[in-house]
Amino acid sequence: MDQFNQPVDLDPTVVDSITYVGRKGAVVMFSYDPAQIQPQENLPEHEQRVWDLDDPVQLAEMKEFVAGVDEIKRKIADIQAGINKKDMFTILKGIIDKDKDVLAFIRAIDTAKDDWLKSIGLPGVSILD
Repeated sequence: MDQFNQPVDLDPTVVDSITYVGRKGAVVMFSYDPAQIQPQENLPEHEQRVWDLDDPVQLAEMKEFVAGVDEIKRKIADIQAGINKKDMFTILKGIIDKDKDVLAFIRAIDTAKDDWLKSIGLPGVSILD
């Protein structure tokens, strides 16, 4: 790793500019504030790739990558586990009856997933499709 050029933190006093997200195989994923972190050029084996999620090809690659990151899957499962705050009968009956409180409860869980994914630089729950 002595040939690895670390990303440059433009303000070393800010301690949360870069966040570990997870890994898939030998590839490690970080989220960072682009106003604070500047990736550096490296040899191909030490590439620091910045994904352009507006590019449909890179977005498809990222969807595949995210699907294999255990840390992301665990975080999503933890958020979804919030559904257990209500019993299954109440949830199912609320869905059938279109109960506004039950539907709002379910939407809040989906919103929490979306917010967390966006907080790490992903486009939200659509990345999970």
